[in-house]
Amino acid sequence: MKFQKKWSQKDTATLRKLAKTGKSFRQIGVLIGYTRNACIGKARREGIEKVPADTAPRPKKFVPEKEVNWTIKHRPIKATPIPPDIKAPDMLLIPMIKLTSNNCRYPIGEDENTLFCGLPRHRGRPYCERHADVCYKPMLPPTRSAQKL
Repeated sequence: MKFQKKWSQKDTATLRKLAKTGKSFRQIGVLIGYTRNACIGKARREGIEKVPADTAPRPKKFVPEKEVNWTIKHRPIKATPIPPDIKAPDMLLIPMIKLTSNNCRYPIGEDENTLFCGLPRHRGRPYCERHADVCYKPMLPPTRSAQKL
């Protein structure tokens, strides 16, 4: 257990005097060697009311924003054809920039070289019929423990 310093009459008198100056309890605690919470507790027990510090709003410091260069640097897309997937041999292999809302978005490849299937989408899903079969599995019947719930 940490040793706690006892309040002497001198410390209490100093607390009373400093509370009238408008200093915060943290500042008072640093000056007399106690924690902020110890000073607050002692002030409440003794009925000492702290005079608020200057109530005028403090001026906000002006911090200029850093100038930001908003130009976008475009790197050329190196679209190297990737061997088509076995499930969809007729893929169009379209880069992301050329995709439309009706193209299959099944990714082929990695990083900057990612291409997309590009076939027409299937029933409102983001993939064509073949890739939807790969991505969406049918639900299994519930197990006995799930049926009890």
